[in-house]
Amino acid sequence: MVSKFLERENPRLHVQTASSAAAGVDRLEEANFDCVVSDYDMPGTNGLQFLHDVREANPDLPFILFTGKGSEEIASDAISAGITDYLQKEGGSSQYALLAHRITNAVSQYRTQREIETSQERLSLFFERSPLGVIEWNENLEITRINDTGENILGYEEDELIGSSWRRLVPEPEQDAAAEFFSEVATGSDASDNDRKTVTKRGERIIAEWHHRVIRNDLGDVVTTFSQFQDITERVERRQQLARERAFTEQALDTLDDLFYVVDADGKLKRWNERLARETGYSDEELAGRDVLEFFPEDQRSVVTDAVAETIDTGTATIEADVLTADRGRVPYELTGKRLTDPPDDLLGLVGIGRDLSERKERERELEFARDLLEKTERIADVGGWQIDVETDEVFWSDHLFEMLGIDGDEAPPLDEALDVYVEADRSVVEKAIEDAIAAGDPFDVEARFDRSDGDVR
Repeated sequence: MVSKFLERENPRLHVQTASSAAAGVDRLEEANFDCVVSDYDMPGTNGLQFLHDVREANPDLPFILFTGKGSEEIASDAISAGITDYLQKEGGSSQYALLAHRITNAVSQYRTQREIETSQERLSLFFERSPLGVIEWNENLEITRINDTGENILGYEEDELIGSSWRRLVPEPEQDAAAEFFSEVATGSDASDNDRKTVTKRGERIIAEWHHRVIRNDLGDVVTTFSQFQDITERVERRQQLARERAFTEQALDTLDDLFYVVDADGKLKRWNERLARETGYSDEELAGRDVLEFFPEDQRSVVTDAVAETIDTGTATIEADVLTADRGRVPYELTGKRLTDPPDDLLGLVGIGRDLSERKERERELEFARDLLEKTERIADVGGWQIDVETDEVFWSDHLFEMLGIDGDEAPPLDEALDVYVEADRSVVEKAIEDAIAAGDPFDVEARFDRSDGDVR
């Protein structure tokens, strides 16, 4: 009858009954319930004994004693035994409305407590097992606990830090800025991050990455704050070292007289030095992402495209091509590129150097003119001529000299072999004359004999 009245009073209540205390214990083992309502007088036992049996397996389950056997002694014993609520039976249906209300309140409190305990268990699990250091602060930003990882990072035992202010972990010169930061955290958003120098027990100043989470009550007041942190000193130092190395590399590249460039896999310019910017006349903003083919005349772009393909296929390629400059028009360059890959050997693009060939080309034109003039002069005067490039030690013989020496061919021997054409007794005279002329830049005139290939000496 009680179950029907309860379900009538509150349709949210689903009531199941048991015919005895023992049956009630069995029912609790078979299914989950939110509350137990029991009479005091039952066959072979009473409500307090039943409470004891229930509490053995379900220590927090709400238990309401609803009995007609009311006395102060029973009520006192029930409260001492840990009863959730005590309600004496009365006449009329209003008692069921009161019982339904008491059940609803007890279950609500029970569920709320379960949620709190579950949340606390999860928090404790997170706190202890977090791979980061974790500190819990009270509303005054005093440490209330710290996990093992945090102890290892800071070098403190937990009992050495409990009750300490955040100032203990912050270098004195930075405490004003830190105070302003924590003030903003307390009055602003519930989550914030920062990197800050942190003092360990040994007095070392590490750089720690901090993540703060503020917990507030329903009124918005700070209840507690959790801070996760990790030592990022090595990471920051590596980043700073990389920045210094990058700056050094950039400065070194900018001192080059050659063009330097890095091109991605799509042929877009990614990095360059100052020489390339000056030569092409583009600003850094204009150069970023520019198609490298735009730096070459249209009649040479296919050559450049083929060289890029060769670099990607074989790892390296060298070509000569004209670069369109801002002040000098088409300028001949020797361009050498190498394939650029990441550690897994995936293609990133290519890196290259461009060397200005203007002076070399001009020197080659001058040499060609001199050789042509020499050939014509030789034939008129019936003399042979030779020429040495003092920078490369390359030897040039005129065609008429080949004829005079009786040698078939059109390629002069290396400098150290070219003197072999002279009679051995005269070689040192010629060799010294050449050395003196190169050193002083003066002309010379000596007489020496040479051996023809047919054995004649002239």
